[in-house]
Amino acid sequence: MGFCELLEPGAIALPLEARDKWEAIRRLTALLVETGRVGGERFEEVLQALIKREKELSTGMEKGIAIPHASVDLPGEALAVLGLAPQGIPFESLDGEPARIIVLLVTPHARRLRHLRTLSEIVRLLGDPGFCTRLLEQEEPEQVLEMLRRREQDGG
Repeated sequence: MGFCELLEPGAIALPLEARDKWEAIRRLTALLVETGRVGGERFEEVLQALIKREKELSTGMEKGIAIPHASVDLPGEALAVLGLAPQGIPFESLDGEPARIIVLLVTPHARRLRHLRTLSEIVRLLGDPGFCTRLLEQEEPEQVLEMLRRREQDGG
């Protein structure tokens, strides 16, 4: 299962607006609930797992990308939502730059190997700054998903 198979247009926040990484993580976790991929009763549990992981070490990478992630006791496959924030969100990134592309990933404990593969795939897909710039220029979630699918099919 590729990264794009974890997404659907409703799981893409465009634009994502937040004051800081904590609000961004909360909004993206809420999107998991809004899309019916996580039950509302599990919201706080999933959010706290993501916050705990983020407090251990910032998931803000470089070049405007952040990948907040956590393993949670959930059934099924990994879950992902994507937030595009052209204005940038402070994320305590490695290079000090604000995050513009934020992929929130939640993986069941039983799928830890899948978690690592998905993280690696996300990094590969978003490794081209030109591609990321074009991604941020899209106006509709369907366009974003189509771009990601083409890139995934082309081998990233």
